[in-house]
Amino acid sequence: MFNIGVIGPKESINNIKNIIEDLDFDFKVNTYSYDSLPELIEIYRNNIKQWDYLLLSGILLYVYLNHNLKKIEVPNDYIDLDDSYVYGKIINYLLQNPSKDLSRLYFDFIGEINNFIGLKNFIRSEQMPFNNSMLALDINKFSESDLKQIHRGTIDEIKKLWDKNKIDYVFSRMPEISESLYHLGIPHQTILPSKENIINSFH
Repeated sequence: MFNIGVIGPKESINNIKNIIEDLDFDFKVNTYSYDSLPELIEIYRNNIKQWDYLLLSGILLYVYLNHNLKKIEVPNDYIDLDDSYVYGKIINYLLQNPSKDLSRLYFDFIGEINNFIGLKNFIRSEQMPFNNSMLALDINKFSESDLKQIHRGTIDEIKKLWDKNKIDYVFSRMPEISESLYHLGIPHQTILPSKENIINSFH
């Protein structure tokens, strides 16, 4: 039977399992959670031989794993969010906070690598929110140590912008990053994939 491995942090994996547990797939799904990024490499190496396909819970994991392994031995992808789903989150935030500005938001899952989820097609450059510089098309401009600590680099980038009073709010796809932001006192919300986003990733 075709076997899909799914890896992510605990909160993301629990969300995925809750959504797919009652679905009838004609393939097997094995889920794996980790506490720290180095565990991601260990999970991969210990289980790669039983997978036909690898699905990662988010884009930061995808960048991290593809960089650190150089070559993943099975077809792989990450669970993406529909642009309209993210746009809805943005609109909801701005409606609830009419005094806030889109250009003072930060998204840890938006960058060159996913074409800024198409935002540049609809808004002027001065309205663009801050995005994750670690999600560049040319990741070679980052050092090996930077990419091995992609979560830490993302948190540091957010904190610098916050300390300089350049952002008011953060949208994050990574529960680990959200936890750090909570301890730093930086307003944020974690965006987990919708049921539709998750189901579509398995087709």
